[in-house]
Amino acid sequence: GTLTLPGQIDFARMRERTGVPKGEDIVSHLRKVHEQDEAKLREALAIVDEEERVAFAPPKLQHGLVDVLRGLHEKGVKVGLLTRNSDACTSVFTAALLQAGLSQEFKFSPVFTRDSLHSLGIENKPDPEPVLRCLRQWNLTPEEVLVVGDGLDDVRSGAAAGCRTVAVLDSDLARTHRAAEEASCSVSGLGALLGRFRWGDQAAAL
Repeated sequence: GTLTLPGQIDFARMRERTGVPKGEDIVSHLRKVHEQDEAKLREALAIVDEEERVAFAPPKLQHGLVDVLRGLHEKGVKVGLLTRNSDACTSVFTAALLQAGLSQEFKFSPVFTRDSLHSLGIENKPDPEPVLRCLRQWNLTPEEVLVVGDGLDDVRSGAAAGCRTVAVLDSDLARTHRAAEEASCSVSGLGALLGRFRWGDQAAAL
């Protein structure tokens, strides 16, 4: 993903084990097809959780991530997190940041996972509502916020909320270049964020 190195989660195996066809969002598809069978849904989601847990033991962070988050924190930039991962997987990720040297003073706020969004009855990206909730919590306008991601859904979620969007490119991933085609701009890596933009006290990154 944007904050962790790609290829850690075996999505092909996850799809095979849960019967989700390629091109469908895995968790959304499972909730739809098992809408009337809570037991089968729990069983399928347990497989998703297992695959994520195995892949993130421990998670491999993107190069320079800790330095970027530290730099944004020092500039007073608010940073939210929007992810398709579970609450448990997200907790493992944030723990890995601390182990990598990020100060405990840094906090993602708000944090929207697939679990928390589902509990709130909110669609995940590319729906704009999670980003709009960030704007309301931060009391900022869309023009004051950058939405950063490496996929089309990241970019489309931010754009639909009226925000500027930044695609983080990876030369080995075609999907990042598709995201760049729709983004306001693109950077070659997370490390470029600090030098590329002028960050003020009211600016925010997601």
